[in-house]
Amino acid sequence: MAVSLYKTGFPHFRREEEPQSVNRRKPVRSPAASWASALPEWLAALFMFPAVLALAGGAFASAESLAIELGATLAAAASTGFLFFRRFQHLFTGTSPRANRRTLDVLIGAGGIILSYILIQATGALDSPFYPMLYLIAAAAAAHPDRVVTPVLLGAAALLEIGLFLLGPEGPWLPVALHLGFAGGAAFLYHGLMAADLRLRQGEWRARWEDAARTLDSEARAFRLHPSAPEMREILNADPAQTQRIYQASLRALRASIDEMLASVHSRLAAQTTALLLLDSMRRNLRVKEYRNRGEAPRLDAFPAREGAPGAVFGNGHAVAIENLRHTSAGLPYHGQRERAGAFLGAPVTCDGKVIGVLVCDWALPREITGEEQEYFTAAGAQLGRCIEVERVLVSLELERGRKETFYRASEQLNTALTPQQVLDRVFEATRNIAPWDFAAVTRIEDAEKLSHIIMKAEGAAAEGLQGQVFRDNAGLVSLAVRNRHVLPHTPFSEMDERHRVVFTPAVRLKGIEAVKVFPLVVHDRVIGALVLGSNDPLFFTREISEMLHVMANQAAVSLDNAYLYESMERLAITDGLTGLVNHRTFQDRLDDAMARCNRSQSPLSLLLVDIDHFKKVNDTHGHPVGDEVLRRVARTIAGAGRETDINARYGGEEFAVVLENTDAGGAFVRAERLREDVEALLFASNMGQFKVTLSIGVAAFPEDAQDKHQLIARADAALYRAKKNGRNQVMLWNSGAEE
Repeated sequence: MAVSLYKTGFPHFRREEEPQSVNRRKPVRSPAASWASALPEWLAALFMFPAVLALAGGAFASAESLAIELGATLAAAASTGFLFFRRFQHLFTGTSPRANRRTLDVLIGAGGIILSYILIQATGALDSPFYPMLYLIAAAAAAHPDRVVTPVLLGAAALLEIGLFLLGPEGPWLPVALHLGFAGGAAFLYHGLMAADLRLRQGEWRARWEDAARTLDSEARAFRLHPSAPEMREILNADPAQTQRIYQASLRALRASIDEMLASVHSRLAAQTTALLLLDSMRRNLRVKEYRNRGEAPRLDAFPAREGAPGAVFGNGHAVAIENLRHTSAGLPYHGQRERAGAFLGAPVTCDGKVIGVLVCDWALPREITGEEQEYFTAAGAQLGRCIEVERVLVSLELERGRKETFYRASEQLNTALTPQQVLDRVFEATRNIAPWDFAAVTRIEDAEKLSHIIMKAEGAAAEGLQGQVFRDNAGLVSLAVRNRHVLPHTPFSEMDERHRVVFTPAVRLKGIEAVKVFPLVVHDRVIGALVLGSNDPLFFTREISEMLHVMANQAAVSLDNAYLYESMERLAITDGLTGLVNHRTFQDRLDDAMARCNRSQSPLSLLLVDIDHFKKVNDTHGHPVGDEVLRRVARTIAGAGRETDINARYGGEEFAVVLENTDAGGAFVRAERLREDVEALLFASNMGQFKVTLSIGVAAFPEDAQDKHQLIARADAALYRAKKNGRNQVMLWNSGAEE
């Protein structure tokens, strides 16, 4: 009798579908053909309306109308029966209905509701004892899987109830409200019961799935296929589903090999029981994994690895033969009772030089065990170990291949990032796929001479409040890694003295992090920052993982440097190099956008054109370097005095432009006057002593003074010209008398 104790597979749930030919193509039907195929159903539905009209006119109210009403009732019943046949004709003829299933279900449900009301109306109307039939129909409608059919049928029942009440004799509303409430309550209750039953079944399936996953995980650990096993510490895979598929395939192959080996040994030695015992993941207990026997089944629970005759095999790592168990103190714990066997033969099962299990064989009576049998049995145990080792290597290769694919995908994603934020997001995602860290941060060097750092991004439980922090060069791991351009620390983080476990600054402690690696970001022999990764597992950073993360850090450094360069080029393309304000071209584009927004929101906009008075005299008297400093300080004053939404631009030479959205001419005048006073208060130093400068400012508003951009600029420029003409150092509004 062969018995397998493996539960390596997950339950597969799939809907059985009709086999379809590869070359079969569904015919394309025109809308007219679709409507024509559904025409019989719609004609059958029309026959129901006489019954409804009969009800509305007072069904069964007089003997004269009885024949008409009965005819209408029979027509409705026949129509409903026909619809039922069309809906379920595939059960009788094997052909599917040609009409739309949703349409048929709606028509059938409506027919059932109408027939119910005919019966209710014929047996007492609102006092009919057949009203519970309507509640059953409402519950059935609530159970329909189509989300459209249910509300349509319930709405039809409610409208028919209200319509019959309004067309019938005058009466109280309370019975109608109660009937509608009970019908809706029945539908809601049945729907709730179905939902609760579905959740219960989903919970049962989830529990079965989790149990199968735990079993698979346990079996993989027993055969040393699991990454957390000591022999597989350097195997990491970011796709759990793929890992499970690999484990399943390997365990099935192992089971086939073990079963074949046990069958051969069991038959050749004519044994009572032949079994494979494997260590658990803690290497403390043995458990029967597969067996063949001619008697009662062996004990399936775990027992201490050093116990009995199997314990002797496990302890000394050599084969043990006992020809008469009854004359020794050794027992067979996998049987549970010593009297069940008379002779025993055991051989170690080794994998990668370590004993991971014992192959055992016993007989019911004492017998002589020959040397040839011992050699054969020892070779069988060694062969089982080789089978396990081969599968372990295959799993390692498969997981390695999956990990490399993850690495290459991450590299490709990193290469597509353009902005620094995109690069940071891709770096975190890529490193997490390679090694699921618990903490990550990227720093950037702000001052190359002083080696001051800023934490650009930080994630993880220990990352709270870190992003944006600036710290100077110190004795922390980040500063040391940047200065030495080497991955740190060399000593495991968990083994370092507490005072030396400084990553950023002594004031920042990464709580719960037991493993840390700092990878300097180096580009062309230039360090631009550092990548910091951490884990709660002290053994997280194996040699292979560290090497892959180092490669990823080098690639991240190049991508991040390119992103900074791209950002810098974009900034230079839109800003003035001397003042840092937007340049003339960008000003024109942004003014267009601002005016379009104001047009949509019907809000005002003002333009300030600013000119530094007698700036040529400043250059001639104090020199161009001092003139440049004047331009820079005036630009900083303009930018610092406004709002974030304002557009501050260098218009050309010593002229500046300021666009104020949601600001009329009066508000713009106040802002311009304040700016003029701020600049007038500035003191500038030169070789000839300190001096001051003043501003002339022209203001025009949209749509008050101008209807388009060109007119707005022209009128602001005219106001500026008038301010300069009238003596400079003043603000002039266009509507105060300036002329173009």
